[in-house]
Amino acid sequence: VAASLLPSNQMVDPGSTDKMWHAISYGGLTLWFCGVYARDRVWAIGVSVFCLGLLLEVAQSFTETRYAETADLLANLSGIIAALLLARMGADRWCAKVESALRPTS
Repeated sequence: VAASLLPSNQMVDPGSTDKMWHAISYGGLTLWFCGVYARDRVWAIGVSVFCLGLLLEVAQSFTETRYAETADLLANLSGIIAALLLARMGADRWCAKVESALRPTS
């Protein structure tokens, strides 16, 4: 959220990797929540994270140094879809799997 709304003169210019960072950020956020919630919530998580990105793009249009870009939304969506696919392939509930693996055996 901060990276989306801070004045652009306070941000490091990502250059041509801007869209890659959008995909990584939104994919990571999606995969994080897919690891916390049950598998039947995966699609709701994807929609929610996309809506967050959409709202942040709209909010950027109200700032003086930022602007909304459709390409940013598409990059966000590519990361979200990749994370949803990973979740459907078994990465869902990853945090419970990590906890189980770390739990001491008696």
